Amino acid sequence: MKTKFLMPLFLFLFFSMISLSQNDESWKVYDDSEVAEIRITMNPGDLQYLYDYPEKENDSMMVSSINFKNALIDETIDSVGIRIRGNTSRESAKKSFKLSFNTFIKGRKFYSLEKMNLNGEHNDPSIIRSKLCWDFFNNIGIVSSRASHAAVYINGDYYGLYISVEHIDENFIKKNFKDDSGNLWKCLYGANLTPLNNNNISAYTLETNTGANDFSELDTLTKIINNTTLSNFENSIDKYFNVMEYLKIQAVDIITGSWDDYSVLSNNFYLYHDPSTDRFHWVPYDYDNTFGIDWLGFDWANENPYTFGKLLNQPRPLINRLLEIPRYKNMLSHFMEFYLETYMQAEKFNGHVDSIKTIIEAFALVDDYKSYDWGFTNEDFQNSFDAENFTIDPHVKYSIKEYNLLRKNSLNSQIDYVDSEPIIYNISLSNTKPAYDESIKVNASVFSVNPIQLAYAELEYKDGSKSNIPLTYTPVNNTNKVELNDNWETEIPVLGKNQNVKIRIYVEDNLGTNAFYPADGISIKTAGEITKEVVFSELMSSNVSTIQDNVGEYDDWLEIYNPQDTTVNLSGKFLTDKIDKLIKWQIPANVKIEPKEQILIWCDEDQDQ
Repeated sequence: MKTKFLMPLFLFLFFSMISLSQNDESWKVYDDSEVAEIRITMNPGDLQYLYDYPEKENDSMMVSSINFKNALIDETIDSVGIRIRGNTSRESAKKSFKLSFNTFIKGRKFYSLEKMNLNGEHNDPSIIRSKLCWDFFNNIGIVSSRASHAAVYINGDYYGLYISVEHIDENFIKKNFKDDSGNLWKCLYGANLTPLNNNNISAYTLETNTGANDFSELDTLTKIINNTTLSNFENSIDKYFNVMEYLKIQAVDIITGSWDDYSVLSNNFYLYHDPSTDRFHWVPYDYDNTFGIDWLGFDWANENPYTFGKLLNQPRPLINRLLEIPRYKNMLSHFMEFYLETYMQAEKFNGHVDSIKTIIEAFALVDDYKSYDWGFTNEDFQNSFDAENFTIDPHVKYSIKEYNLLRKNSLNSQIDYVDSEPIIYNISLSNTKPAYDESIKVNASVFSVNPIQLAYAELEYKDGSKSNIPLTYTPVNNTNKVELNDNWETEIPVLGKNQNVKIRIYVEDNLGTNAFYPADGISIKTAGEITKEVVFSELMSSNVSTIQDNVGEYDDWLEIYNPQDTTVNLSGKFLTDKIDKLIKWQIPANVKIEPKEQILIWCDEDQDQ
C-alpha cells in the first residue's frame, strides 16, 4: 500500500480532546501526595535586584535554572525566567515568585505549563488556607486553578514552604473551555462591574487577543448588569453569563470567608468569554485571605451570607441584583446548604486538613521566612489548625477548624428560602447532532423549594407538533457536585433521518408552579444516511520521535484510508473538531486517495509551513 503525505494547507485537530488529555501532563506538577522540591539556581546579583526592586514597574525576568522534584517528576530545566509576583505581597519579606518556561525559549513548556506561580502565603500561619480553597473548587467541579505545596530553595538556601498555584492563561483556557479563542480578562481591585469608563477600565486587563484590544463583550456584560430593568436583567443575564457557576463560587466565598473577592473588595477574579456559546464564565483567583483571616474588621465566621455585596456600601451590582431575583437567591442558599452538608462536613473536612498538615509539617517547621512578616512561630503554625479561641494580632482571628465550625453553625441559622418557581439548570445532551439511528440521553439539574410532581422533556418538531418524555429523578449518591445530586434524566428514542427538533425541560411543583428551560429550546439535528467512503485508520496524538514532517518537526498526525476498489476524491470535503462547526477546515483541490491507499495529515496548526 502507498502512503501520501498531505501538508497542512488546512488545519486539523481530529480527536482534539483525546489528544489534549494524553498530551497534557500538567497534573503531574500538581501531585500533592508529597511536598515538591523546587531548587532554583541564579546569579546572586539578579536575586538581590529582585528583592531590592520588587515593584511591578521594575518587573523583568531574570535567568535561572530549576530542578523540580516530586513523586512523579525529577527534572532540571535551564533558561527559566523568574520574577517577583503579587500585588500587596510584593513588599513582604517572604516574596512570591513567578517562573516562566517560555520567556527565554519561545514556545517551550514544562509538563504542558508555560508559567508557574509560587505563593509565599505570608499572611497565613498554617500555609494551607488557599490550598484548601483550591481543593474545594476542584472537588465541586468549578473550573479553577490546581495547587500543591513546594519547598523552595534558591542557590542552595531554603526560602520556605510555598504553595504552587496554577497560572491562568491561554493554556488554562484551552484545557477547560470548549473554545479557547475568546477574550480573558484579569480583574483586580476596582473591578466592580459598573459600566466601563475611563475611571474603572484599568481594573480589567485583557490577557488574550491583546492585539485586538476589544472590550466590547465586557462592555455589553456591564451594561446588562447595570442598565436593564429587573425583569429584563433576569431574562438577559443568564444568556450572556453563567449565573449558576458564579453562584457556586459565591457560595464557596461565603463559606470560606473569602472577602478579597468581587462581592466585598471588587477584586481577584477572571472573566472568560467563550465565543462558541457567546457566554461569560467566572474564574476564581487568590484565596489566601480565608478561613478566619481578616483585615477589614468583620467577623467572617458570622457575617450574613446575603449582604456580602453591601458590607462596604460600594457598588457591587452583579451580586446585589442577582439576589433581588428569588430563584437566584434560592440557588445561592441551596448551594451553600449542599456544600456545608457534603464537602464541608466536619469529619470529612477535618480529615483533609489533617492529611495536608501531616504532609507539610516538617517543611513548615524549618521555614524561618514564615516569621519575617508577622512573627509567626512554630507554635502558631501548630495552633492555627485546630486551637480554640485562637488569634494572632492583627489579622488572624480563628484557627481553621474553629472557623469552620462557627461558620457552619452561623450559616445554618441564616440560610433561608423565598417563594419561587422551580429552577432548571445544567442541561446536557449526549449529542445535539446524532446519527439518524442514535438515541439521545438527556440530563437536567432541577431544584425546587417545594417537591416536584411533574417533569418531562418537551420535543417540538419542525412541523409544530410536540411530544413529552418523562424525566426521572436519579441523584448521584455521595457526590460533592450539587448538579449531580439534583440530577433528572431521560432518553430520547431514535428520531430518524434529517429531523430538526427543539427540546425544553418542563417541571412543576406540588403547588402547580412550573418552569420551562431554556426558553428558546436546544436544537437537535439528526444526520441523513452516512456513506463511509473512507476511514480513519491511525492516530498519533503524542508524536515525540516517530515521524518527522518536512520541516523536521515531530507533530501529531492522523491517517485516512480508502478501503474501496475505486478512487475517492476528498476535494472540497471538510474536517472538524467542533461539532457545532462542521465546515471548519476544507480539504484543498485535487486531493484524492487511490484504492487501498492512505494519506497522512499533520495536526500541527502551522499554516505557514
